[in-house]
Amino acid sequence: MRHTLPFWALASALALGTQVEAQNATAPGVDSLEISGSFRLRGETRIPDTGSSTRTYGARARLRLDSQVDDFISAALELQWNGSAGAAVGHQLHQGFFTLADLFNVVDLQVGRFEMKYGNQRMVSPLDWSNFGRSWDGARFSHNAPDYNLDVFITKPVIMQGATGGATPNGNRNFNGLYYERTIGDINTDFYFFNRQDGVRDDFTIGFLLDGAIEEYTWSAELAKQFGDSSTVGADADGYALALRTDTKLDGDFKVGLGFEYASGQDSSSDSTAFAPLFGFDHKYQGNMDLFGWTNLMDLAVRTGAPIDDNWGWYGDLHLFSQPEEEVAGESFLGTEIDLGLKGHIGQNAMFWGGISHFIEGDDGATVSSGAALEDMTWLFAQVGVKF
Repeated sequence: MRHTLPFWALASALALGTQVEAQNATAPGVDSLEISGSFRLRGETRIPDTGSSTRTYGARARLRLDSQVDDFISAALELQWNGSAGAAVGHQLHQGFFTLADLFNVVDLQVGRFEMKYGNQRMVSPLDWSNFGRSWDGARFSHNAPDYNLDVFITKPVIMQGATGGATPNGNRNFNGLYYERTIGDINTDFYFFNRQDGVRDDFTIGFLLDGAIEEYTWSAELAKQFGDSSTVGADADGYALALRTDTKLDGDFKVGLGFEYASGQDSSSDSTAFAPLFGFDHKYQGNMDLFGWTNLMDLAVRTGAPIDDNWGWYGDLHLFSQPEEEVAGESFLGTEIDLGLKGHIGQNAMFWGGISHFIEGDDGATVSSGAALEDMTWLFAQVGVKF
């Protein structure tokens, strides 16, 4: 069911949200009840425009209730409204789950609809940048020990969330796996094993993430390999992905980092050698303009940033994109993207995030994975959010 709601009515939450904090309440039979929420408004424009409008304005509002029934049982409910200027506002259940703590003195059990976020979000992310976000229906078992954490989950992705006021039936789409975290000496280690069933595709992704620090340098390395059945009949999945990064801080808290990311593309073999992304946060890693996904892609990135004061900071990133397998989408060098952004807090509960990005096309004939031709373009956005 969809309701038409004046867009400015949602925007009025900005003024209200700056005056409120998360509210605590009590109810019969409940130890505690907390009410919280958020509102976000974002405007974007792309020049030259490649869509139906030169400017878009999107909004998302969430209202969440967290209840602690007793030491053993807790529950959460989060409703979401999202829409764009001049359109009806869709609403859906973004999260709704209960948790049984320390079940059999071994695990915590979470059942219902919930977000998942693991590691650096290259594989599994709630994709908070999106006005819809991501969540999953199912069950998750979590075992937290002093020296390691282990999650095992059985879920179905919630698809088309928000597009029609709710989720459409997800049929034969499943996402199951385990995620193991342990600190060994000075190195944080994550190991994962995921199974994705999506129509005719039934593949497995196994990988690890390592990160640590050497004096003033932080570093991370992630490697993932896929196998199983691909979406091509009679072909096996055989893709892999690699991400390397190091960062350091110079005088005046100026940060600089170097990154290399690689995801295999389809070669001339009969197997599906292209890495098929799972549920990653591409917007964070493959450029703010979201021109590319993590498949048949190589990215050399330089990242910089520094605080302006206690509340504000800026960042600047440079990406050099190319593709390992030219026959997938034309020539090798895709282009250069420059991202500049500013983040900060407005008062106690509100924040601002704005930026500008420019893409310079590479080799003639290069295209994105969708087949659309690349060209020089500029993208600007401004976002205001409130949490209470």
